[in-house]
Order: sequence, then structure tokens, then C-alpha cells
Amino acid sequence: MTTVDKALSLLEYFSDLRPEIGLSEFARLSGFDKSAALRMLGALVRAGFVEQDAQSRKYRLGRSFLRFARMREEAFPMTQVLHPFAERIAVQTGETCHIGVFSAGTLAAGIVVLSPQSNRVHVAQGLNLPFHATASGLCFLAFSEPEEARRLLGEGPLEKYNAATMTDPKQVLSECQRFRAQGFSLSAANFDPDVKSVAAPIFDADGRVFATLALAAPMIRAHDSATIENGRLVCAAAMEATKAFAGDVPGWYAQIVTSLDKAA
Repeated sequence: MTTVDKALSLLEYFSDLRPEIGLSEFARLSGFDKSAALRMLGALVRAGFVEQDAQSRKYRLGRSFLRFARMREEAFPMTQVLHPFAERIAVQTGETCHIGVFSAGTLAAGIVVLSPQSNRVHVAQGLNLPFHATASGLCFLAFSEPEEARRLLGEGPLEKYNAATMTDPKQVLSECQRFRAQGFSLSAANFDPDVKSVAAPIFDADGRVFATLALAAPMIRAHDSATIENGRLVCAAAMEATKAFAGDVPGWYAQIVTSLDKAA
């Protein structure tokens, strides 16, 4: 890992639940010694990617991200185009819906529409979506090229979040073949023991998956018939989202979605 890679990796520790991080915590989370972490944070501060609170001495994301986010959204208006599809599914089902976006080798929740119900699944904006343990991640693997899916998973064993998490890459890839054939992925307590999720792929102009549309529901409401119907809904919405984003829906995938609609 290069020095640049190490410095940028520190940014991954920020989240909605951890918006500010102190030097000691950075060192603990990253495994870097304090002096190395301090040097890398100094470089990030100078570049505007991180800023330090004068009183608490903790670090938070800097204003450069606002500028870059604005520039990216103007040139590539993903939120504007895709948010309505997540919102529609959330309204139709009453469950939390989110869109996972692939970038730099990771998948994160880029768009989130929370369920209006008190008992709901909370997905934080920017949450990392592990490839092997979430419906979004499994969906991305299932609809990626096999070689790319193997590369993203690595050799294993994979991180175990609870008893239901698959840690063998071969098992994960086998499940992904089934998900690809049915048109959507399923995660039943693989990541969160109280959550059941389904996800469908969103394709780019070259017919490659670049994002996922997922629905997450509490286990208590996620009975089998609801899961099948939710899978059908996310497939249809993801296909529409692909078209709205000027993507190319592979013919074989359109046939799967059509067959799901006919079976409903």
C-alpha cells in the first residue's frame, strides 16, 4: 500500500455514526502509529479533504468534498435521476430503500429513503455495503463478470458479522449464480440478524452493473410472499432506473423481469 493509499484509507473511517475522529482513534482503527497517522492527516488537511476542530482537536471531512460533490452531481446527476425510484419503492412497500453505488472497489449507500414506520431498518448515508454479506453487495457480485466478482471477494475467509454470514468465497459465488438466474439477490440476516433485504442491478450504458437498488425490511415483516413481491418490485424499478440513466438493460435480464411480472 502506497503512502497515498494509506492516507486516503483514513477517510473510510468517517460515517454518519462517526462524523468526527481523534488522532488516537484513527491510530487504533487503522493500525498506523500516531506519528504516521498525524503526517497523513496533515496532508489531508492541507488538501482540504479533512479539517480539524480547534477545540476538540478531532478531525472531520473538509469542504473540498462539497466542491467535488457539486461538480460530480452537475456532470453526473445520479441523485436527481435515481432518487425517485428509491422513493417510489419505499412508498409502495413502506420499507427502507437504498441505492448502492460502486466506486474505487467498494459499494456504499449513496441514496437512502427511510421507511416511515417506527419499526424500520435504518441505513446510514454512505454506509459501506460488504459484498458478501448484504443484498446490495451480493447483487453487485451476481451481475458482475465472474472474474471481477472473484477479485472483489478475495481469497477469504471473509469477515463474519453473525452466524448467518457466508465466509467462504466459493459459497458466496455459488449463491450469486442463483441470484443472477432469479434476477435479484437476497440477504436474510447475513449482515444484520434482524434484517432481510432484496436487491436488483442498475446497469450503465455498456450494460455493466454500476449500482444496486435494495429494499430492507425487519425480519418480523419479511415473510416469504412479501420477499418475492419485493424482489419483483425492485427488479422492475431497477430496470426503469437503468433506462432513465441512459443505461443498457441486457436482453436476458429484461426477460427475467418480464417473467417475474407474469408470475405475479
